Amino acid sequence: MNTLQDQLLNGALGPEFLATIFEITSEAVWIKDIKTGKGAWLASTENRTKYNITDDLPDDFWMHGVHPDDREQAVSGFQNALADKTATTFRHFYRYRGKDAYYYIEDHMKFLRHPDGEAYRVVGSWKDISDQQREKNILEETLSKLEAETERFKLISEISNAAMWDLDMGTHTLSWYSGSKALDEFGLKKVDYSLDDWAASIHEEDRDRVVKYFNDMLLSNATRYIDVYRVRKKDGTYASMLDQATIIRDPSGKAQRALGGWVDITRERQREKVLEEALQFQRGLNEELALREEELTSTEEELRQINEQLSENVRILSEREFILTQSQRLAKIGSWEYDLRSKTMFWSNEMYSIYGVDHSFNVNDLSEIHRLFDEHSGHLVKEAFQNMTRSQNLPFDITAHTITPLGYKKWVRITAYPVQEGDNFGRILGLTYDITYFKEAEERLKASEEKFAKAFRNNPDLMTITREDDMVIIDANEKVFQVLGYTRQEVIGKSAIDFAFFVDSNERQAYYSQYFTESRASIECTWRRKEGRTIQIALSSSRIEIEGKNFIISVIQDISQRKAAEEKFQKAFDLNPDLTLIFRERDMVLVEANSKLEEVSHYKREEVIGHSSNDFNLWLKMEDRQHYFEQLFKEGEAYYEATFIKKDGDTFYGTIASSCFSLGGERHIITIVRDITERKEAEARLISSEANLNATINNNEFFIWSLNRQYQLTSLNQPWKKYMKQTYGVDLEVGQSILDFFQRAYQQDQLEEWMGWYERVLSGETLKVEKRFRDREFQYSLSPIVRNDFISGITVFAEDITERRLAEQKIRQSELNMNAIINNSDMSIWSVDKEFRLMALNNNFVNYMRDWYGLTYEVGQQIIEESRDKVPAEMLEYWTTLFKRALAGEIVLTEGELNNAHLQYSVNPIIEGHSVVGAAIYSRNVTDRVVRERELMEANKKIGELKLMALRSVMNPHFIFNALNSIQFFIAKNDRLNAINYLSTFSKLIRGILTNSVKNKIKLADEIELLQHYVNLELVRFEDKFVCVFEISPDLDLDNIEIPSLLIQPYVENAILHGLYNKRDKGKLCIRVREDEDRVLFEIEDDGIGREAARKLRQQNFPQHKSMGTVLTEERLKLINEEDEASYEVIDLFEDGKATGTQVKIWIRM
Repeated sequence: MNTLQDQLLNGALGPEFLATIFEITSEAVWIKDIKTGKGAWLASTENRTKYNITDDLPDDFWMHGVHPDDREQAVSGFQNALADKTATTFRHFYRYRGKDAYYYIEDHMKFLRHPDGEAYRVVGSWKDISDQQREKNILEETLSKLEAETERFKLISEISNAAMWDLDMGTHTLSWYSGSKALDEFGLKKVDYSLDDWAASIHEEDRDRVVKYFNDMLLSNATRYIDVYRVRKKDGTYASMLDQATIIRDPSGKAQRALGGWVDITRERQREKVLEEALQFQRGLNEELALREEELTSTEEELRQINEQLSENVRILSEREFILTQSQRLAKIGSWEYDLRSKTMFWSNEMYSIYGVDHSFNVNDLSEIHRLFDEHSGHLVKEAFQNMTRSQNLPFDITAHTITPLGYKKWVRITAYPVQEGDNFGRILGLTYDITYFKEAEERLKASEEKFAKAFRNNPDLMTITREDDMVIIDANEKVFQVLGYTRQEVIGKSAIDFAFFVDSNERQAYYSQYFTESRASIECTWRRKEGRTIQIALSSSRIEIEGKNFIISVIQDISQRKAAEEKFQKAFDLNPDLTLIFRERDMVLVEANSKLEEVSHYKREEVIGHSSNDFNLWLKMEDRQHYFEQLFKEGEAYYEATFIKKDGDTFYGTIASSCFSLGGERHIITIVRDITERKEAEARLISSEANLNATINNNEFFIWSLNRQYQLTSLNQPWKKYMKQTYGVDLEVGQSILDFFQRAYQQDQLEEWMGWYERVLSGETLKVEKRFRDREFQYSLSPIVRNDFISGITVFAEDITERRLAEQKIRQSELNMNAIINNSDMSIWSVDKEFRLMALNNNFVNYMRDWYGLTYEVGQQIIEESRDKVPAEMLEYWTTLFKRALAGEIVLTEGELNNAHLQYSVNPIIEGHSVVGAAIYSRNVTDRVVRERELMEANKKIGELKLMALRSVMNPHFIFNALNSIQFFIAKNDRLNAINYLSTFSKLIRGILTNSVKNKIKLADEIELLQHYVNLELVRFEDKFVCVFEISPDLDLDNIEIPSLLIQPYVENAILHGLYNKRDKGKLCIRVREDEDRVLFEIEDDGIGREAARKLRQQNFPQHKSMGTVLTEERLKLINEEDEASYEVIDLFEDGKATGTQVKIWIRM
């Protein structure tokens, strides 16, 4: 008797059976023959009535009942999928007219195609999804209520002058919301306002109690908080505040968020009744707000669960349909069936793939099938098949070699089983496995075994194979004698334990512990040879499986010589007087360092050994490090001089020399770092001294010359040579005798005086004398020149001090007058001469230096030397620069900051007789003015930010209301499918808007994503009345560029509502984002009716309406332009004198 499965396959159960199935599943299925256009319905009686399905089908089949608004989309989607020869399934949604109403239908189609991809039949399955609309309505109502409550809160805050606060326990961020007056009055406009700022504003008598009580409430299980305390206003006065809040906790009871508000009760204590009503209302508002948030969360979760259930139902339906085909394809198993009565053969799709033939292959011709195999395999298959068909009824399982028509050779395994139908043997069921991969794997395994055997025998190191359960050595190569002194015959078949190879039992235990834990082991240890001598070896072992048993394969390498060399190297390494480091080249990890590590770098060994060089960088300049490594990896060695930095931040100048070498079979780098700071400093001092000497000799007011013991000139500077030429008409040169000049120019007594000075200096004395020649005062300094403890000559420094003497007299004369003036000034005033000696100073300066630095200045002191080590070095350098500039004749006006004080300096040269004899310094403390200017700048910046926040607070409701109106539009049209899709996209959009509504900046990627969500909503809302193209430049770094948030959307909205909506035919919207020099350029271009036509329509239909979105955005652009240099341009597009759309360009600095 036929089984139920057989009856189902043969269609013996009849239409009543199929009707019963559809009655149970509540599905409606339609079938259409593509060639004839004829169709049929399979549905329960209830569904036939519900969907008004008749036996007399119209020519346009199911399409005649599709809602007019959905028909074009549904029909075009079906036709596109039908034309796509690769498409097997297609799913879409539309409204269908039933008996009493329109139903939302989910239509899942399956295309049956010929091998060439041409469809010959399509089967569709319907599912009614109308009930899901109720869930969407609940969510819409919740969103509407939440929006209304939010607007109520904003209105109450402005009227009551209250301040609301929101504390995020995760980030400890405290946000305030109120009118501008309250925020400013209590100093709540501060950016990043924190709990510490709140505590600091509380009256000191209340602070400890209030802060402790608030923290106790957060740590308890309480959900309400209320307290009264005094708060300091911005003007310094105090106000009594009533503070109450709701604490939101997670399921474990931990506080996550606190929502509360301040009420100023300073002047309302006498009106307790009015205050109580306001507080009761506020508490109810907080509770209702929390309740609305919970309702919104619950509704979103319900919607998510419904979507998940829908997705699961679709997945199960598709999965059951394809599971058999997919399983066969993945396993490379084809099924076949041969009917003995009709002599017909059936192949599954995978059978064609295995044999490399298409579906036009004649599977009913057995001779054609036999020719798919080589001669031997074809005969084997034919014989096995004939034995079964000759009523032997014996299953067979054979392996055959087939060749595809393209020449590919494959191995297949063919199994066949007879099927009894009553008393007769009527069919043969079979499977064909593609086992080519396994056959090739067997060949590779065989070749691998041969290679292993050859590698085992010829390995330059000793290799052994040991049975794991009894540690018997079953094989060893010929190196066993060279390494251990045993022959192969002496070790094979013996237990490795009997040889006692390990000298140290701890090493033996460590080896076996590592092996039996990790199935592998690698150690260096000491072994004993046959004659008793010990050697150092590297032992590496792994577990292998042979015929189901575990064996240990080991490689033993004699490293005695390497160990000895390493020991010698280690001694030399440790004794190196310079810092020596060894890095592993592949990851630059430091593997060894000598004892100079801490002395040179201040790092300890445990801080750097095993760490990458990036973790303890010694290079001060990264470009030096880059050049060094480029040379090292290019040439294999490198030498470099650079400045290095120690752990504590100290720097030193050094040389670094590196070379690559191999250690333990791996590339390493040895590096030697030598501290040459002292040498470099000495070189620098020498170079500086030489330069300074030459500059000093030839670029100062001194006359300098030197003589040898014969009174011949050995050197002279340019000022003295020029003076002698102008005064005495003598052109002096090196090598001339100075006596010749003295005898002509000086009197006898003057000559004798000079000669006496020279003789005293040549005897070792140093002289400093003042003398008047030709109405000029000179100061002479004579010193012996000593070389190798021998006085070889004389050096003379002469300074014309005539002007200085006159200036000193005048300075002393005016000193009393100056002191009287400067001591009555609010400035610090002092003056110095050319040697920076104090010439005058007022009481303000004296008091300032005494109070700050403990210095007591007096006239005549060298101010720089007197202040050294007491006044900061940067201040002395600053003074020195100012003095020099003034002594050079420059008037200097400047400001500087030191010790958090801003000082304004005015430095002027003191001129006497056409010469600068000193510098006068006037200093005033302008800290208060600078602080006020900074506070003013900060206040202006905050005002600009608050203006932007205020504009966004208006734009967000405007934008949300437009989106909610779109949802209401679909609800009114009973368009459930679009409403659900629209609501899903709207939830993503509203989440993005709420996330960025309090931010001044947004990532460019997030702004583009919000625009895409918005455009997708409008596309659904206006039923594809236009197409939208986004063109985003790949050169832009979308995640690292920030722009003002929510800025572009109003212009996109204008393009859609005013440009494209009123266009008769289908429009196009193009949004481009690209880089324009150092700015981001947004281009919003539409091919709509143009601005002038849109304006006329608005005047005609809505004469009193004004678009707030664009007005607010332009106001934001004006404010943003002050900081981010934003600008925009609106261009009307024309073609042949007719308006063809509008283009808006917005530039924002990156």
